[in-house]
Amino acid sequence: LIALSDEWKDNLSQIVSNEKIVVIPNYSQLHYEAYQERKERKSNHQVLFLGEIGKRKGCFDIPAVIKQVAEKIPDVLFVIAGDGTEEDKKAVQNLVHEFGVEKNVVFPGWIRGTQKDEQLRDADVFFLPSYNEGMPMSILDAMGYGLPIVSTNVGGIPEIVLEGKNGYCCNPGDIENIAKAGGFLRLFFYQTFYVNFRKIIDFFVFFLYIFEWSPHFPEQSHQIISFLLFSSKSVLRV
Repeated sequence: LIALSDEWKDNLSQIVSNEKIVVIPNYSQLHYEAYQERKERKSNHQVLFLGEIGKRKGCFDIPAVIKQVAEKIPDVLFVIAGDGTEEDKKAVQNLVHEFGVEKNVVFPGWIRGTQKDEQLRDADVFFLPSYNEGMPMSILDAMGYGLPIVSTNVGGIPEIVLEGKNGYCCNPGDIENIAKAGGFLRLFFYQTFYVNFRKIIDFFVFFLYIFEWSPHFPEQSHQIISFLLFSSKSVLRV
């Protein structure tokens, strides 16, 4: 048998011996140029979901998350791209209406090809609040575009979403943590911080260029600028 994650191997081992189970994770294509573009541009507070619109993917929790995030970031936009049963789609849309966040969400339907590529390039964060997963291709696709991930501790997700490094994982249904301490607000803070930090560094680089020739230029200033330049590469970019 082939399992997509260690967790699923453990689950399958209850009915099949370990020796007969092999873990082969999914893979994704890297889009380095998209990562470079996103790293340099200003945050647009856009969040992307790709997948089946239904309970298993946590879509019934999304409107409540949007409500909490929008209270702090009014221009946040959640793009819920996917399809599902008419009943589930209607239920999610009704929840969006109940929470009063219609202006913060769009439903483009199932997307692929150029449209999917554009959404992955435009997004700031990828969101998958699932209750059950294997090794979701949607997260791997998003990571291939350099997107930080907000997701849940299910299936193989914790094996690829490393806390504070390329995203955050929360417990399924933990809306408060997903929206605030462990999720979107923290990510958007770091993105804004990084853009502003780069502006400070650019100023110091210009300062160094102008005054480098001076014999009175303090040695400590060289050290400070060197530190800032190094820090700009290592600061958390998610």
